[in-house]
Amino acid sequence: VGFCPLSPNRRFDLPNLCTFQRSEFRHYSDHLVAQRLAFYGRVFRRKSGFIALDMLPCLYRLSPSGAYQGDRFGLYQDHYLSETANRIAGIVAARGPLSTRELRRAIGMASAPQKHRFWRILAEAQWRYTVVKTGVTLDDEHNYIYQWDSFERVYQEYADEGLAMDSLEAGMRIVERFISTTIASTSNMIARLFFLNEQFV
Repeated sequence: VGFCPLSPNRRFDLPNLCTFQRSEFRHYSDHLVAQRLAFYGRVFRRKSGFIALDMLPCLYRLSPSGAYQGDRFGLYQDHYLSETANRIAGIVAARGPLSTRELRRAIGMASAPQKHRFWRILAEAQWRYTVVKTGVTLDDEHNYIYQWDSFERVYQEYADEGLAMDSLEAGMRIVERFISTTIASTSNMIARLFFLNEQFV
């Protein structure tokens, strides 16, 4: 389908993995991430979901990260990335891959009261294509432990392909793929979901 949110969302006219796979959706989502069969991240307005790899260069090209050619300092200076999200991206780029626990300690957010804030900032870093989840393991207590790395280290070829692409071509491919999946939608919803100009859509 090209674009697949993890869970149902009334704002998106898209199929989602949770509805179609029900209780097994987490197993499939973890497998897709580990095997790099699809891109996974907080890409649907900070909501989790999957993108087909042939669509990833298009979305990257039209994102602020694509506009700044992956320069997270430029993103930070122009307020597309918060100071803490920029720090998280920098730590992962320098020391990754890191587990969630290691990353929380490195950023100074290991305490329980800071857990919610950490995940909110990590979602921001994913949304800007600076940090990506690359795998899942289980600790001795059978808890999920996520592994994180930098977008460019894991998906460099897709970033390069996106940066070499014309922005008009990238936008047209996104809209065409979305309409082929949903059959009907509104230009406003597509523009808001993918941060496109509504007149263009």
